[in-house]
Amino acid sequence: MVPLPCGGRIVRSRGDRPDRRWQRTLQRQIAMDDRDKASSPASFEERLKRARERGKGPEGGGSGQRSDLGMAMRMSLEIVTGVAAGGLIGWGFDQWLGTAPWFLLAFVLLGAMAGIRNVIRIAAEVERGSDDVKDENGASGRNGSRSDERDQ
Repeated sequence: MVPLPCGGRIVRSRGDRPDRRWQRTLQRQIAMDDRDKASSPASFEERLKRARERGKGPEGGGSGQRSDLGMAMRMSLEIVTGVAAGGLIGWGFDQWLGTAPWFLLAFVLLGAMAGIRNVIRIAAEVERGSDDVKDENGASGRNGSRSDERDQ
């Protein structure tokens, strides 16, 4: 136990003993040194290649459920930021000019319209991108029609 100036005492646990802390630190350093010796440039390239192969999903490079979720989050964020930016600009004009809710309402509507316009633009880009990607059956897009059937 260590006495404190205020009269209390601190009970030190066995895990806090300095000799054990040094022992753990030395064990970690030895383990890291062994790891450094085992890693040559060839083994690094092999581990990097395996990690890249593990990172690929069943559809290949990054397409799938995660990218769909990311696109949905991006679209919702476009609307929210449009409304928030419009609200802040409108509130600023109302405070500056003293015209209570009118600029706020007008700019919130303008921000919502801008956000919806951005969502429509993003959805059009996604739709164009899905038309370019074909699956192994030759189907394209969401409706499953062949590209040569659409051209006719």
